[in-house]
Amino acid sequence: MNRFTYANHPNYYVKTPKLIYVDRYGNIYPDCKTYKTRPICHITEKNAAAIVYEQAFDTMDRGIFNMITIEVSSVCQANCLYCFQNDAHRNDKYAFYDYLLSFLERLEAYWVFFSGGEILIQKEAMDFMRKYRASNPNTWIHLKSNGNAGEVEAKFVSEVCNSIMISFNGFSTSSYRTIMGLDIEKTKRFCEIIKKTGKTNLGVKLLNSPISISETPEFLEWAFSITPKCIVIQNAFNYTIDSSGKSIRLESTLPECDCSPYWKDVYRAIGLRCDCVLDKWYDKINKGSNYLTADKDFLNLVVLSPRNKALFRTDGIYVIE
Repeated sequence: MNRFTYANHPNYYVKTPKLIYVDRYGNIYPDCKTYKTRPICHITEKNAAAIVYEQAFDTMDRGIFNMITIEVSSVCQANCLYCFQNDAHRNDKYAFYDYLLSFLERLEAYWVFFSGGEILIQKEAMDFMRKYRASNPNTWIHLKSNGNAGEVEAKFVSEVCNSIMISFNGFSTSSYRTIMGLDIEKTKRFCEIIKKTGKTNLGVKLLNSPISISETPEFLEWAFSITPKCIVIQNAFNYTIDSSGKSIRLESTLPECDCSPYWKDVYRAIGLRCDCVLDKWYDKINKGSNYLTADKDFLNLVVLSPRNKALFRTDGIYVIE
């Protein structure tokens, strides 16, 4: 399955990776931070691929993208309280599949990264991914999902995807149902099926908010026990809706540790519990599986021992291939 080693993987060591992002409206951006950058062009433009190449590469470059991210419809069976796609276009049908296939066929990439909404409930999206896989057998296909799915969807993942990242918004029955409106046991079973099948590299991600951050140690314990390729911890952000109906990113859902003595003590207690889990699994972390990534916001709140803090990547890269 692996085409590269950790040391020479073009997604992991390059300082300025070549990225493009095609959002659900068909706009093509030079990175995934669409709230910071202007689009290059629209996917319906006749010469869209040529425009993208011209902006991304000079004559000395090979012309291969590190990652192309494709966002399709935002239709989803979850209803996460702080979802960045919970806007006026939430249930719009994706309109650009016919353009998308020809666009991707004109580009080379190490990774093609598909996200929604939730693709595993969108038949058109899965049919498109099967079609793309059939014509691009050597491209690494990555999927972002909430993983609240069953055996049929797990079979699709094992046949089409090289890797999948499954996000948890909370890690107890109560917090998961409160935030997402879903059954966490179904998602955990799905992760375990993917891992047992062994055809697709599994990553698991915890998105923390005030209701769920105390569950981080339990998430880590479970994650280490199933030995996924990658484990990620991030802070969830708030979003608002602008006049056009699009989502705008705001501040973290989590308060700063100096905002009150209460939160300072909570973060300290969570850090101590996380240290216990990390100490227990220390010798099996970042050793071919259980690769750790966390955002700096999380590590600035929850204080870990220097040894354990050094286990985490903080550059936003998932070691999942």
